Amino acid sequence: MVEDPGASPELRRIDHTCRVWYCVVTMVAIQEGSIRSIGVRELKEQATRIVRRVREKGEEVQVTYRGRPVARLIPVSGQRSSTRARAALWSDLDRLAVEIGTRWPEGLKAAEAVRRGRREL
Repeated sequence: MVEDPGASPELRRIDHTCRVWYCVVTMVAIQEGSIRSIGVRELKEQATRIVRRVREKGEEVQVTYRGRPVARLIPVSGQRSSTRARAALWSDLDRLAVEIGTRWPEGLKAAEAVRRGRREL
């Protein structure tokens, strides 16, 4: 991810905090042994049993291909966020929208901005 040097220090801090939080959570989960790692071949051979464990016991399973993580099976109920977390997310998005709005060029439509961005690729 390329950091925008013109972004406010607060947005840079939020981005950095999110990346650090993800790394810490991932490392802690793996260290505590709550994420089981299996290869694609094992998943193919034992899919029913593995999905049952995810569904019934709430286990998370990391799927690897040649030793590298490629997917993660997680219970659906584990994805729900709290009301407080959703409110914080919307608050962050509102602040980001305000910052984008203050820097948005007058008269430029979003579709044109996307076209320009695609041409630069």
